[in-house]
Amino acid sequence: MKHLLLTFSFAIVFFSTQSQTIERQLSYLNVSKPSGGPVSPGDIIEIRAVIGVPSPLSITGLTFVGSVPTGTVYVPGSMAARTNEDATTIANTGLYTDAAGDDRAVKTATNIIINLGDGAGIPPGNGGNITGGTTVPRFYTSYTIIQATFRVVVTAGQGATLTLGGNYFIYGSTQYDLSSLTVYVSYTYNCTSLDPTNLITVDNNGTFGTGTAQNRAASPYTTGFTYTTIANNRPPDGQYSIVKNTSHTQYVGATPANSDRVFGVFDVFGDHTGQTTGASNPARGNNISGGYMVIVNASFVPSAVFSYSMSGLLPNTMYTLRFWIRNVCGRCSADPVNNMATFPAAPGVLPNLIFSVNGYDYMTTGKIPFDQLWNQRSLTFSTGASTTANVVIRNNAPGGGGNDWAIDDISLNQCLVVLPVSMNVFSGSYFSGNSHLQWEVVADNSVKQYNVEYSSNGTDFEKAGYVVSSQKGGKYTYNHYTTIVGKIYYRLRIEDKDGRSGYSKVIVLRDENRQASSLKISPNPSTDVLNFILVSQKKQTAFIQVINAAGKIVNQFNKQLNTGSNSFSNSPGSRLIPDIYVVHVTLEDGTVLNERVMVSGK
Repeated sequence: MKHLLLTFSFAIVFFSTQSQTIERQLSYLNVSKPSGGPVSPGDIIEIRAVIGVPSPLSITGLTFVGSVPTGTVYVPGSMAARTNEDATTIANTGLYTDAAGDDRAVKTATNIIINLGDGAGIPPGNGGNITGGTTVPRFYTSYTIIQATFRVVVTAGQGATLTLGGNYFIYGSTQYDLSSLTVYVSYTYNCTSLDPTNLITVDNNGTFGTGTAQNRAASPYTTGFTYTTIANNRPPDGQYSIVKNTSHTQYVGATPANSDRVFGVFDVFGDHTGQTTGASNPARGNNISGGYMVIVNASFVPSAVFSYSMSGLLPNTMYTLRFWIRNVCGRCSADPVNNMATFPAAPGVLPNLIFSVNGYDYMTTGKIPFDQLWNQRSLTFSTGASTTANVVIRNNAPGGGGNDWAIDDISLNQCLVVLPVSMNVFSGSYFSGNSHLQWEVVADNSVKQYNVEYSSNGTDFEKAGYVVSSQKGGKYTYNHYTTIVGKIYYRLRIEDKDGRSGYSKVIVLRDENRQASSLKISPNPSTDVLNFILVSQKKQTAFIQVINAAGKIVNQFNKQLNTGSNSFSNSPGSRLIPDIYVVHVTLEDGTVLNERVMVSGK
């Protein structure tokens, strides 16, 4: 249960020409939940396509074409062209009617068509022109940034998925597709009790640790964003730093000057670890120990920030992912017409993130305000029949003036859905050939009995017995013994006097006389050939995958195992280039093993 693998990766979509990049990406905003939450039936979501054209590159005939996803209904009159800060009241932006022949946009039976740029006319055809940094709306003289947007109402039911696809830009006569997104439709799960064990054990349990140096070293789990040390104008777009003070001068007072602020505008504060509210720890100066946090200057176009893959989770179990985020810039708004900052400036583009599990977008954080506080966001999700999960936290806002933030205290905990009693402990062990279960509760006056359930696969549970509630109130410890042994999953179905019931967390017991299955790669770091040491509880087949840092499977094969220790190397012709890899092993008995290995070459 406690085995967790954490890797980070970054992805960005771009069109390259003349050594410049036209950046483009699809994202969405849950209009019905401005403070964040899952996409639920009845919600209104705004589908957004952003394009950024750098100076001095020019494109002609720019048109956005989108489609209304299955499981949604178009909101009449919702088509718009917006700046990166959502304005619709300057040149080349605006709200458009659905009718044909009257403005730059039209809603047909199947498509949304919005013409963009200078000289844009009435569809079809008549796309406009953009010269980066010159055409309005622009970010100073560096970029022209514009979003094509429209809104839909979710009509699909709980558990359905929405595919935000079929959307693209046309430059002249060439079509450039936007990567599709898959959104999971879900009601909000409220986890009222969490197992205290943080399953994220890397990077100092997601706190990024403490130290006296101004900058911490780069995280080995951050493989996409470029690491840089903090400085007057660092980190720039698409880069991050790990620091104990967001001031590059290590200012620790209450009134920092602009010269103490990154880019002259970043807020100055310390990390969050140890706080239970939105307060920050004091910013620490040079050679003074303090906690670290990650500060991010988000990439120009919405893109993946980091992802992590988890194994050893329990099937059909709820888990809660949480982190704290703080908007670092209260003066980052830029005038999209006059090539200047706007003072007194607003925060500009507000950070907004998406949580994705196994390729499905589960929720957005909503826009993170500049309130000089840390804001906690969380996602509670069910593993279903799976014991693994790839969780991605993705930037969901454009750049160009804002979208700068700090992140700290990332955690993943099993959600304890316990009704109608507070449970402090639920554990198990083997004793004299029996399985011994023990749980401690507080105030179970309304509980009728505790039904003990077991499963050999973690999915299909049967009743193993029950214990009648003491109904004494206060704190009370219960014990239950059963002769069922081996690798067994246990849970409690807690039944109250009114017939309601709820479940405890799931625990797993293994027979202590058996040698547990295990995986080791030796040596680590390795060369281009991996040497496996795989311990198996019995003769069985192992399915082995080698996955690179970008999440691509670079090698996979089956291996017949004997009981006990098995030694072998990866298959011939599969030599590996220097990178960080994950070896993912699935045994015939359902056991899943993972090992992270660095290949440094010869």
